Amino acid sequence: MTASKPSAKLSVPNTGQSELRRFATLSTSEMIVGLTLAAVLAGLCCVRYGSRYALNELYLGAPREALVRLSLREAIGLTTTNAQFTQDLWVMYAVYPDVRDGFFVDVGSADGVLLSNSRQLEHRGWHGLCVDPFPTNMESRTCKMLKEVVYSKSGQQMEFRVAGVLGGLDQEAGTWQEATKDVPTVSFTTTTLDDILTANQAPAFIHYVSLDIEGAELEALRGWTPEKYRVGAFTIEHNFEEPKRTEIKEFLEALGYRRVRSVGVDDWYVLGELPASQIEYAAIYRYFPPSMQ
Repeated sequence: MTASKPSAKLSVPNTGQSELRRFATLSTSEMIVGLTLAAVLAGLCCVRYGSRYALNELYLGAPREALVRLSLREAIGLTTTNAQFTQDLWVMYAVYPDVRDGFFVDVGSADGVLLSNSRQLEHRGWHGLCVDPFPTNMESRTCKMLKEVVYSKSGQQMEFRVAGVLGGLDQEAGTWQEATKDVPTVSFTTTTLDDILTANQAPAFIHYVSLDIEGAELEALRGWTPEKYRVGAFTIEHNFEEPKRTEIKEFLEALGYRRVRSVGVDDWYVLGELPASQIEYAAIYRYFPPSMQ
């Protein structure tokens, strides 16, 4: 009778114990360096969280819990902004915190990444139109790119100053008239917001429109029919140019909009009613008339 051999035991390494043993073999100096680096990183995250929270509170006006979540995500690198004054974060977290399939129109989109008001919206699942006669850095973008010059009337031949982010219609240059007086101009045939929206089968409700076209923002609004295309929120550059800034405000207020933030050289508007005392500082969160939910 042959004695049976003892079965071989499968050795399964204990990863947890292995890591503990490895940690135990570290020298005191290595542990000090590691703990110091961890403390520095934690401190930097805390500093970044504090600075982002302060800016978000100033710019966005969202409820505290939304600001905390957003600032934490920014501190650890899960969320970022491409816009000059966090217009993208305001749209995503203050105006439309639950929307993942919104539609935007970015007029004067310029660079597709640097100072872009719409790039982060695409990362959130939105889609839309980018409009600029001289776009740059659009390779990573999913918006439909339209190389057009927007004005109040279609079919007009107008001179456009080719000046990078300061480029715009010659006769509307305003603030940048002197700074761009020596740059070359190119003749363009204008189009309107209505024509762009119709030609590209835009939805009847557009969540967000960004207007940044160096002095021609008011004329662009005059080429839009609000009864045909409703817009939930605008960010509009004004560069403190009067009377244009005041005329834009009066134009939109007559349509039921309220200016809720003034940040940098931008005014931000939403569709709906707010108490007059809160027009400049109100937090817009989950607010739209029932018909627009």
